[in-house]
Amino acid sequence: MSSEKFDKQLPLLAVDVGNTSIALGLFLNLTDARLLKTAKIASHPALPASEMKQKFHRFLGRRIARTGVYIVIGSVVPPLAKRLAAATSSVSRLTLSVNARCDFGFQLAVDTPAALGVDRIANAAAAWTLRKRPVAVADFGSATTVSIMDGEAFRGGAILPGVVMMRDALSYRTARLPSASLEADVSAVATHTDAAIRSGIVLGTAGAVEKLISTAERELRLKLSLFVTGGNASLVIPFLSRRHVFAPDLTLQGFRIIFLRRLDLSL
Repeated sequence: MSSEKFDKQLPLLAVDVGNTSIALGLFLNLTDARLLKTAKIASHPALPASEMKQKFHRFLGRRIARTGVYIVIGSVVPPLAKRLAAATSSVSRLTLSVNARCDFGFQLAVDTPAALGVDRIANAAAAWTLRKRPVAVADFGSATTVSIMDGEAFRGGAILPGVVMMRDALSYRTARLPSASLEADVSAVATHTDAAIRSGIVLGTAGAVEKLISTAERELRLKLSLFVTGGNASLVIPFLSRRHVFAPDLTLQGFRIIFLRRLDLSL
């Protein structure tokens, strides 16, 4: 698609639809990677399209909503697609819904590309663009994912339950274990049940991610730079021993990169 027909000064709205929330990021324009602002909307339970539209308009502000924006949407919740389209149609100059058929500039070297979460693809695209060397991205969200990218291809990775999901599963599936806070002090030698749950989940997740990455390095014979993102990253970061870059808006930046490639715009 030729970039000549597009107004490069219009803002770009990136929409990252997750299992528990919808992250919004408003970029200044198509040529500027700066985020003007970000926000989150609950995606579970899903809001009616009319209420979602109001929240989008409120986020954009009256002037931008009136002039319109470009929109890129990445979703791991397919049932929300029609609701999102209805909520954003009045402000969209052009909307790109990211899926496995898009041209990312790299291969998806996995068995079933259509089953790959587009948030993981966006994370890999952004991390590679920032570092230009093989990367691993640990995304601590509803699930914890590790994604490996070497520039030529998205190589795959691993998925494990997110820290909140682990905590909730322990409470739901057992008779006496409480729903422990994950935000207090952490010690490997806990002396209270709440603390033991917290330590097992947080330290266990940090150790699992680092083990997965070191094993991937041996399997692929690569040295990987680590990027960390996701809503629960702050709980785990203090216990990561591997050097890393914390990039809270990595997924939104990745969707921006994919959108620009679709328009044949250089970064």
